[in-house]
Amino acid sequence: MTKNDYLQQYKILHTENNYYGASSLRYLDYVCMIIDYLKPKVVLDFGCGKAALIKELTQRYPTIEFYGYDPAIPGRNILPIEKADLVVNTDVLEHIPEDALPEVIAKIASISDNAFFVLHHALARQILPNGQNAHCTVKPPQWYYELFSKYFKNPYPLPSKDLLRSAVITFTPSVDFLNTYSSITRLSPIVVMQENRKIIPYRLGKLISYFIPKKKNRKHFREKYVQTKKG
Repeated sequence: MTKNDYLQQYKILHTENNYYGASSLRYLDYVCMIIDYLKPKVVLDFGCGKAALIKELTQRYPTIEFYGYDPAIPGRNILPIEKADLVVNTDVLEHIPEDALPEVIAKIASISDNAFFVLHHALARQILPNGQNAHCTVKPPQWYYELFSKYFKNPYPLPSKDLLRSAVITFTPSVDFLNTYSSITRLSPIVVMQENRKIIPYRLGKLISYFIPKKKNRKHFREKYVQTKKG
């Protein structure tokens, strides 16, 4: 299917399912942490769904301008601004066909140098009205990181509570920022392989080790690749 075909399916899904597109509130603490750190004046939720996150953020930060854009939602299907201090994009990119992703990411990069992406790396539970899975692009974290690197100067990967999710920010965090993030997620710091710039979340590496059949080989894999390194 083309991008427009998928868009029509999402429009139907949003109309028929009142709860679909309203899960962005799960990222409220993370977005608030980023807002407190960057202190933006204008924030855009790109792919806002039913705008649950925007409504809550507006209550918490009355002096900040919040905007939402989602091509599948009537009334929010026209991009309201061309520039923002921060763009939030959570659980969106996996719903976009792979060949259309560069255009979408380039557009986000043109709006702001500061973005927060949350990515899902598996098929969805939700099925589209035509019977296809709601996640049409399923790629690993490294694939997305390399794609972001083409459009942002400083993509920075972050671990996630969910083994099937990862996050990327496009600004350089301070040590205090990372400490705050760690306290929210209660996760170990990510492992960074400097020699080839591969970014492997600690828990993802540990999950992979479970697919190694022999315990001895599994232990060797963990000792070599799944060490928690700070710094």
